[in-house]
Amino acid sequence: MIRVVCALVLALATSAEAQPRNDAQTEPRVPGTIEGTVSTQNGAVALPGVVVSVRDASDREVAQQVSDGGGHFVVNGLMPVRYHVRASLDGFETLEREAIVPAGGTARLMFDLVISAVNEHVDVVAASPTFEAPTLATTEAVAASEVQVISPGQGVPGALRLMTGVIEVPGGDSIDGGRPYQAGMQVGAATLIDPATNVSRMPLPAGALDSVLVLPNPYEVEFGRFSSGLVQVQTRRAADRWTFGVSTLEPALRLKRFTVANVTGITVWQPDVEISGPLVKGRIFLRQSAQYHYQTIDIPSRPETELKKIEWFSSLTRIDSTSVPLPRSARSVTSACAASSSTLTVACGGTNVPSSSCVVTLGT
Repeated sequence: MIRVVCALVLALATSAEAQPRNDAQTEPRVPGTIEGTVSTQNGAVALPGVVVSVRDASDREVAQQVSDGGGHFVVNGLMPVRYHVRASLDGFETLEREAIVPAGGTARLMFDLVISAVNEHVDVVAASPTFEAPTLATTEAVAASEVQVISPGQGVPGALRLMTGVIEVPGGDSIDGGRPYQAGMQVGAATLIDPATNVSRMPLPAGALDSVLVLPNPYEVEFGRFSSGLVQVQTRRAADRWTFGVSTLEPALRLKRFTVANVTGITVWQPDVEISGPLVKGRIFLRQSAQYHYQTIDIPSRPETELKKIEWFSSLTRIDSTSVPLPRSARSVTSACAASSSTLTVACGGTNVPSSSCVVTLGT
């Protein structure tokens, strides 16, 4: 009997202690407020436009306000817990404070922002290019063997006709829409243009060519500010054995107007001759090329007997020397380039056969 009475007393006491606790848990939580001011210079200057961010314990932003003209801000409707309040403004260091919001009450904060230090340095970062290439524009190259098959005896003009970006216009060649005097021309490392007109007027023998390369300017050609492109001509070297050759001996015949087989003369005849070999075995090499060009043009608006005649002669002399004699198994054009060498080039030509001009270049 005594044990039953004691158990009832303990149960009543436990229920009496738990009743207020349950009442406290069911009591509603009243939202609170965070209020404050933002200033600088130890409160002397109020800062408007400051972004005030309120974050909870998990660093989640629950509210955001902007200070008014007097630097004052108010954030309402916050649950009574602990918050982190952050104030930030461009040109000032960000400041963060902690606020505990009471139920139905107000937590007051004051922010005094410090002016950010000015960094007197510049960071230069090179961005990786989207595409890497030796030049921005496409480069076109034509070998002499291709020119000899498609345009026999034409030389540099024939090679340029095979390139998409080069068009023949009155007075020269146009590269990507530029005028003839806006293009440069190089034979090896030497520039081959007339300084008065900035146009290359000297023809080169077709047999002397090794390759023709066109480097167009990637920028637009306008108002004479840029060169439209550069034509690079590479000439052939002599080998360590003597060779002799003659080509393009067959002339192109001119027919009488409106006939099929009535030959009246020659339209184009451009034979060229070349000789090359070693002057000193394994040390000094000579290559001599020459070409004669004869052309008659029938003008449809004039009588058939009145023809426009074009006649010129061109020659190119190239001398290569090596400081180290080549071994017998390596005496070839390609192996000569590997040794220390010098090149002397003499190019002569003109539109009138009796009078001509010459260009002498020396390269190492």
